[in-house]
Amino acid sequence: MLEEGLEEVKAQGFELSYYEFLFYAFCKWVLQRDPEVLLLEVGLGGRFDAVNVLDADITALTSISRDHIEFLGNSYQKILHEKLGITRSGATLLSTLELKYLRSLTGQYCQKKNIPWRDLIEQDPSLLSLNYPERNMLLAKELLSELGLQESSLVSDLLPPPTTGRDQVMTRGGRTIIFIGSHNVDGIRKLALRASKGDLAQADVLWAAFSRRDGKHLQTMVKTLAQSKLAKQSFITGFDHARSWSPDRSYSLPFRKEWQEWLISEESDHKKIIFTGSYFFIGAVQSFLERHVC
Repeated sequence: MLEEGLEEVKAQGFELSYYEFLFYAFCKWVLQRDPEVLLLEVGLGGRFDAVNVLDADITALTSISRDHIEFLGNSYQKILHEKLGITRSGATLLSTLELKYLRSLTGQYCQKKNIPWRDLIEQDPSLLSLNYPERNMLLAKELLSELGLQESSLVSDLLPPPTTGRDQVMTRGGRTIIFIGSHNVDGIRKLALRASKGDLAQADVLWAAFSRRDGKHLQTMVKTLAQSKLAKQSFITGFDHARSWSPDRSYSLPFRKEWQEWLISEESDHKKIIFTGSYFFIGAVQSFLERHVC
């Protein structure tokens, strides 16, 4: 499919980015299979995302956080505007937006654009007491209900177990190793909140590494981890990637570069370890574990 798509793109004289080409090949693949349901996760933002070349019967928004602000804007209101670009007139929008003023803005937008809207938080304010994975799962179930698929055999495929780096658990050498991708301020705050509420048992050691971003955001994330109850001992580190961040000054947590050496040393004989931060980092750790740790 990729080779066929590449030949077609060349023949038409198109110049596509890597991701534009992958999406083109994906669309060709979908057309050949004519699925009953097609689920598309929006990438960066929403309003200018490639998925908008397709129509939608139903859309969903989980939460808003400050990420990719150089493209989406540095306020929740601006980011919401980009996210709402995935909606369609006449197509139902489901949302679990936490902030009341963002829900108000969403209501105004939907009324103006003739978009049927179900605010799940407004319907049941108790959802705010749940951690974000639980809220996301409930939102997914509501999507299934809207699609009439609650009793369908497709449900097991539409709601898979945790994916790579998202509350993923591995067991290596008698140790429980948990991977929780949280690569922005909002994600780290929500992770810390889970620990404070007892939704996530305290680990022996936590390692965190981030991609380069705004210095204030990095400082806030490290400080939040330092003040959290996530682990008895926590470190920040770096990893082998062009986008990896290494602290250039003192932060709230000690910096240790040698996470790989630590993993294969006697020092790492803790029963529960958390790796968090960048998904690039989580991928690097998992790759190392597969090669070096039984």
